[in-house]
Amino acid sequence: MKYTRICCGNTADPAILVENGKYYLTVSSFRSFPGLKIYESENLTEWKKINAAVFDNISDIWAPDICKIGDRYFIYFPDSSGNIYAVYTDNLYSQWSSPILLGSVGMIDPGFARDVKSGQNWLFYSGGYAVPLSKDGLSFAGEPKMVYEPWKIPDEWDVEGVCCEGPKLFYRDGYYYLTLAEGGTAGPATSHMAVMFRSERLTDGWEPSPYNPVLHTYSPKDRWWSVGHATPFEATDGSWNLIFHGYEKGHYNEGRQILICNAVWENGWLKAVASENADIMPQDREYVFADTKAEKLWTDFSFFGSFDSNRLKITRNGLELNGMGESVRDSCPLLINETAGDFEILAQFVDIENQGEFGLTFFYNENCNAGICLKNSYVNTFCLGGYRGYKKISSDVLYLKIIKHDDVLTYYFSEDGLRFTKTETSDEVSGFHHNVFKGFLSLAPGIYATGGCTAKC
Repeated sequence: MKYTRICCGNTADPAILVENGKYYLTVSSFRSFPGLKIYESENLTEWKKINAAVFDNISDIWAPDICKIGDRYFIYFPDSSGNIYAVYTDNLYSQWSSPILLGSVGMIDPGFARDVKSGQNWLFYSGGYAVPLSKDGLSFAGEPKMVYEPWKIPDEWDVEGVCCEGPKLFYRDGYYYLTLAEGGTAGPATSHMAVMFRSERLTDGWEPSPYNPVLHTYSPKDRWWSVGHATPFEATDGSWNLIFHGYEKGHYNEGRQILICNAVWENGWLKAVASENADIMPQDREYVFADTKAEKLWTDFSFFGSFDSNRLKITRNGLELNGMGESVRDSCPLLINETAGDFEILAQFVDIENQGEFGLTFFYNENCNAGICLKNSYVNTFCLGGYRGYKKISSDVLYLKIIKHDDVLTYYFSEDGLRFTKTETSDEVSGFHHNVFKGFLSLAPGIYATGGCTAKC
């Protein structure tokens, strides 16, 4: 089946809200902070980031749900330890609350629902459980209980496991509809899927759809691998759609990207149909930091691991990034979100200090990264912790460039921005992804500096 990509790069676990004729979505941000970026669209094809909901440092942020209770907007999300949090705001364009810990349930992927008769709010989450919520949505109002069971995956399918998670719910024509992710979100290309159920009650009676799985990668030959974690929604024109994620074939290191397809109702069940719209493609981006307001920077950039606004300053001359750590692995680099395909990154560093280390990196996590840097006055490239030294730099300006093509990183440096020298070694990075290094992340480009050093660009 043909799907349409609407966001590039690692934009996993999309959750969508239709409000005032527009669409708003958020995605898992994992270990990138600020987290839970908010996207807006009027047509489902052109998206812009308008905000970020979480600036506080917590361990990580997994699959969220976005909803509205009364006049207030909420995002519910878990961390990898099964703690469930809420953030809220009265205005999607304004500051969100700090995360509120609702409980430690040992489960993930909260999904909001409201009983249409009683008005009781609920949070469903992984493993078949649900818990009642308080009227204001900010605390649990009871104990979790088992309310649904997973769809039986055929024994002969290659999956990671049952992995019953990602519940998303809506009400239509006398039925509650429950959409689940199953099969595991990575691993074999055929692992993931979306399945649906319906019931006249929220807390029992769930019958599976005859069209299950509603979404699934049936063959590694398909363009999109491990498709799943879907949210059904009604568009502003009355049509129905499914928004979900998947890995592009052969590009695990780009993470799971947002996909969409059409859906139709048949005999009281929602059925996926092919999307004929063209894919959104990665766009060139140039950042003139001197012209950028600091608060706008966080729509496209995030720190890996922890957020500290004091580390970064925008001046009339550009960006100043105060370093931390001893190498790229513990430097909490400043990463560019949502990149995919072949591209190059180029940065001009000025007022060079010959102590410490700074440079460009393609960063998956602390143990998996590569790049080019200036270290103790010498240009170096590095990969998986190993450094390779080149030329000593004596000027106070340095241009660094990395070209990514067919998952090979090629490194260049220049002292005048006109004549670039290619380093002797390149790195192949197709294996820098979750199935090897875990974490559900992507290989993201960015800038870093170590402790005692300030990178200016």
